[in-house]
Amino acid sequence: MSRLLRQQLPFYRIGGTGTASRPSTLYRVQTAGSFGNRKGNRIAAILYEANHHPETRILLPIKSASYTETEWASFTLGLALAIQHKRSHVAIETSNLSIMHTLIFHQNFCSRQHHYFHEIMRLSKETEWAGVRWIPRALNRADDLFHADKKNRLT
Repeated sequence: MSRLLRQQLPFYRIGGTGTASRPSTLYRVQTAGSFGNRKGNRIAAILYEANHHPETRILLPIKSASYTETEWASFTLGLALAIQHKRSHVAIETSNLSIMHTLIFHQNFCSRQHHYFHEIMRLSKETEWAGVRWIPRALNRADDLFHADKKNRLT
């Protein structure tokens, strides 16, 4: 994998009630959606501890109309999972650039995405700081949860 893809990109703030500067400790969440395969449409999220070890993994079926909708639903799930675990500084990693663009610039979303966008904005107000960054699909461990025969693939 190229050095550019392994390089850590910055998190872009999308919400929160605290100061504008990034907190020193962030709780990462990785999210992924799966659409139209033989196991059905599903969403996944992994919440990491501050020491970068996986704390909670979740995989759920979902009724959705598109791949994009599963990605939006997984992002919403990831943020809700962090809030449920009382994490106030949340950093969500996604491999979906269109979600990042919409959340950062508040534009280019269709009516189906409108609901998820507003739910994410509402949930982010329950944090002190919420941010997002893009990661390559190969580094997104939430995607691994779709492979049931490889349950313990995370290291």
